[in-house]
Amino acid sequence: MKAAAFRGPRPYVKPVPVEFASADTTVATVDPDGTIRATGSGTTTITASAWGLSTTAEVKVRIVGSIALADDVPKPYKMNAKPRALKAVVKDDKGVVIEGYKVAWRATDYCVEVDDEGVIKPLSDGDCDIEARAADQYARIKLQVRE
Repeated sequence: MKAAAFRGPRPYVKPVPVEFASADTTVATVDPDGTIRATGSGTTTITASAWGLSTTAEVKVRIVGSIALADDVPKPYKMNAKPRALKAVVKDDKGVVIEGYKVAWRATDYCVEVDDEGVIKPLSDGDCDIEARAADQYARIKLQVRE
């Protein structure tokens, strides 16, 4: 968070001692220099104060706690099957679902293709995994593609 002092329409050029505070340190802390650090999911208010004046900013934090994949792909997945959308559920560190989180998808082998939306399409016979990532969390399902 940056704070600036003004005297009339022009900035005050001498250093101004600013104090920063977080209303909820379980969500975010703020260093003396104004650097905000996330500590848990939620919403808090950061306050900057100087010379008896203060201003606030609302800070929303979402820390990915887990990702899960619905393993509802038929076993084995047939070569002539239509493309199928996989479903990933991303939750924050407090177990609340994070709607609309952009998941990164990856196939571990060439038996299926997976696009950026998690839609899979069979390519060849074989065994492979589909991996979904959200921040530093990941989930994986195993697939068998057969004729």
